[in-house]
Amino acid sequence: MVENKLLQEIEKGNWVWSWNGSCPYYLLEPLFLEPTKLYLEKFHSIKLYAILSKDHGKEISAYLVSDDKKIEEESRKYLDANAGKYIKGYAETIKKTEKVVESYKIDVRDARGRKINAQDWQCLSNLLIKNIEFYLISQPEITSSLGKELLVEINKNCKDPEEAIKIVQEVTQPKRTILARNASELNKIAARIKTEKDLDKKEIREEIFDYYWKYRSFYMMDLSGSIEREFQRVLDAVIELKNKKKETASGAWHHNEYNLSQKARKLAGQIKEIGALRLEGKNAWLNLCLLIINVFDFVSRQAGIDGKELANYHFHEVSELLEKNFAGSMPLAKRKTSAFVMSSEKIHEFNEGDAKKIIELIVKPIKKASSVTGTVAYHGKVEGTAFIIKAQDSLSKKIKEIIGIKNPILVAEQTIPAYLPLIDKACGIITNEGGILSHAAIVAREFKKPALIGTKQATLVFKTGDKIILDTEKKIACKERC
Repeated sequence: MVENKLLQEIEKGNWVWSWNGSCPYYLLEPLFLEPTKLYLEKFHSIKLYAILSKDHGKEISAYLVSDDKKIEEESRKYLDANAGKYIKGYAETIKKTEKVVESYKIDVRDARGRKINAQDWQCLSNLLIKNIEFYLISQPEITSSLGKELLVEINKNCKDPEEAIKIVQEVTQPKRTILARNASELNKIAARIKTEKDLDKKEIREEIFDYYWKYRSFYMMDLSGSIEREFQRVLDAVIELKNKKKETASGAWHHNEYNLSQKARKLAGQIKEIGALRLEGKNAWLNLCLLIINVFDFVSRQAGIDGKELANYHFHEVSELLEKNFAGSMPLAKRKTSAFVMSSEKIHEFNEGDAKKIIELIVKPIKKASSVTGTVAYHGKVEGTAFIIKAQDSLSKKIKEIIGIKNPILVAEQTIPAYLPLIDKACGIITNEGGILSHAAIVAREFKKPALIGTKQATLVFKTGDKIILDTEKKIACKERC
């Protein structure tokens, strides 16, 4: 039963749509709930945060109630005091994550499994929570204060406001990102392949698997953990690169020299470091999520419990079952529809009837529009056809579909490395999420694609097939003439 006081807060809250996605239900806890609670403990200007789950996690949406002015003040104070410590801690967490993921490689590659105990399961959970906690702090609502301060500093010596924005975009672009390393390593593998028969050689196949395991998030089709489908995409990429001599984005960014103040250089340096870590971090935590899904299959086989049934448990409940060596069974709550409403103090969980009531209160008042505004990641004006992709969509199907779209403008909640084939085909990019440090912003500049990011609700306003205009000069994307 929903408490009346909480119900009133939910009903009166000025909710803003945040993102949409999907994941196995048992991943909700370490991927969303726990790290978000830690995030709210640091930034009290986010009053409420709701994660709404339908069909056992196949459709997840997030909404929040925040004080945007206060969050900018809070974030600036936090970064002033913790930027150096944060950058160091995030880098160390990424390295630790890569090491842990690597330690499971042979077990997953050879499908030999591994006996998992409660401690193994909990360690993976704690590591994922830590990754997402760092990743959330790199969100645009926190780091945008750095960009705004840098822009103010550059405007002191730049008379043209538009030129100042371009300078900010250039001096904050990481010189070499994970995108560059991925492209370089893939090119080296392709160069070793003389004929397609070489792909059957054990040493070549193992080398390709080593590359794939390192950059697995670039090739994931969805959060199913399917090694076969993902690895086939790597093989296809190698063959395409070999036969067509097709180059991927270099990931390199050639900087002009600007006479920046000491303060501007420091700010630009922090933004570049956090931007590069955000890309590295996304690859790390997505790889970790995919690993946990594979480990979950180990647990299911080990317990002799059907994976579809076990998938309805919370992460901590699976841990409890492991501690008991699956002696006895725990009753499952009805969780087809769930709503989690969070503050810095508590996570409130509701299921079925109560959850549906809360979802209606949050979602119903949000009105759709015919246009969106956002932050410019790369300048330009394009007219084209909206092409929507959501996290729960089949990526392989979307890659085939975009070929038939004339002048597609990619509209996504956010971009991930696996979307590079879509970005390559698109004439423009629009995202719900993102700031100057986001994957979408960095990739848009590397591919030189006009991009509008951080629009909050582009995937709600537009649908695939809509004729739209993306005009970065006006910072708008609309269905009719802007």
